[in-house]
Amino acid sequence: MNGAADEAQAIYAGVQDFIRKPFDPALLVRRVGRMIRLRGDRPRHVDLRTALAIDCELAAPPNAMARQMH
Repeated sequence: MNGAADEAQAIYAGVQDFIRKPFDPALLVRRVGRMIRLRGDRPRHVDLRTALAIDCELAAPPNAMARQMH
């Protein structure tokens, strides 16, 4: 495979970004900056316990939550 084929295969597999080697340092800086801008508003860290609690609350039917409170 070559760089173009590797990139095409990676994009087909669902990667968010791909940089061929050897890479241009300026391109790397632009790509990293883009990722930071796209994800800058997301929380930096959520511990597993909190993430699971949030998921359980979202997945539970409304009346199930009311039963837990009584």
